[in-house]
Amino acid sequence: MDAFSASISCRIGSVRSTTIQSNSPDGIEVSTLPDSKLVFSIKPAIDWDTNEKGRHNDLYVFCHYKATSKAQNILDMGLWDFYVYPTFKIDSDLKLKEKNSISLYRIKKLGVMQVSFDVLNDEIVRQISIVSEHLSRSEETA
Repeated sequence: MDAFSASISCRIGSVRSTTIQSNSPDGIEVSTLPDSKLVFSIKPAIDWDTNEKGRHNDLYVFCHYKATSKAQNILDMGLWDFYVYPTFKIDSDLKLKEKNSISLYRIKKLGVMQVSFDVLNDEIVRQISIVSEHLSRSEETA
């Protein structure tokens, strides 16, 4: 297998609307969101070298912190879910390629596998292989 260099963009979910308030058992008020309200940026950006606008990364790693209490440690990797998705799949989706953001709900609906931190590296390597295959096929047809 040839060496393959991948550019990876890690996106952490952000809130773009009001949150739903609930009271946790420890008495701390926690904001929770339905998956449709948790959004990630997939907005095309300007490349520093070429000044071209586009999605210049090969993969997106969408990161979801699922703590239910402010007392929980953000460094506890067990409280994070990760979703790895190739950029070419975003760019080849007629509706999605025009969007600047994607919700967690849509990511799940696309069938993107949720992975834990323990297997994140393996999933990134697997997805890089898929991207490499796609690029090879694209070069053959060009």
